[in-house]
Amino acid sequence: MLGADAIVFVFPIWWYNVPSMLKAYLDKVWNMGLLNKANSKKALWIALAGGTEASFHKYDYYNMISNYLNNGIAGYARMQESRVEFLYETISESKEHIESLLEQAYQIGKHYN
Repeated sequence: MLGADAIVFVFPIWWYNVPSMLKAYLDKVWNMGLLNKANSKKALWIALAGGTEASFHKYDYYNMISNYLNNGIAGYARMQESRVEFLYETISESKEHIESLLEQAYQIGKHYN
């Protein structure tokens, strides 16, 4: 991981936060020395949201989660750059919607630099 230019986290939103497993990873692994070496890295957070984009904006969850990840986590680690991308309605049963989410995720990763 130290040889990578960017670190990409893909995770579901649980109760409008990151899952406890991801939080524990950040707490335990990053605080064990990786934190001091992360300042030359970029972070891309791909958040999988079961809700709609409208609901995330209506209740300001979008800004709350983005601020937490970009400033609270990546900012604290002094990372070079941090960006949060949301994929919405990930629990949809529509095959077309799921395919569009996969394409969106592919394009986010492809164009992240």
